[in-house]
Amino acid sequence: MTYCLRQGVVLTLLFTISLLSACGFHLRGRVDINSELKTLSISGSHQHYTRELTRALQVGGITVSDSAPYTVNVIKVDEQTGDQNLLSAGRSEQQLTLKVTYQLETRDKLPLFNPVTLETMRFISLGQNQSNAAQSEKQLTFEELRQILIIQNVQRIANISKRELKAEEDRVREAQAQKQAADQSSTGQ
Repeated sequence: MTYCLRQGVVLTLLFTISLLSACGFHLRGRVDINSELKTLSISGSHQHYTRELTRALQVGGITVSDSAPYTVNVIKVDEQTGDQNLLSAGRSEQQLTLKVTYQLETRDKLPLFNPVTLETMRFISLGQNQSNAAQSEKQLTFEELRQILIIQNVQRIANISKRELKAEEDRVREAQAQKQAADQSSTGQ
């Protein structure tokens, strides 16, 4: 059984590495993500995620600056640990889920598009008498899930064209102006 467990871990690592290399992720160096967005700002209360997202964008060739015309607002980062399902021989399985919700905004905090929620999950196998190892495995697994979502986050941001951004900003500003005009006419009567 130990051999099967080791083999499963090795196969999982190889699969993860192949996924990361297939999407263009590199540990060191600059990776150009060919985004039309060259400067962005990052905001949000989850410091670890925003710091990692900032680093990934910078490595991808996007400058992160407070004076950028658009901001990626990380609204929520939610780590969820599911109930343990008893397997056999003193082992159990637990589902770990990571959800990140973000929204693109203009410099003046005007929200563009709808908020986007990215989600990924993984099952881990736990032993009854290995609580420290289990906690460490959970932390490592959440870090892996975080990296997966950061890569997805960067790819989604990089795929937005300047034309799409401009069209969305014009649409939202027009809707805002119409709402203000309707509010003024209803209060004026």
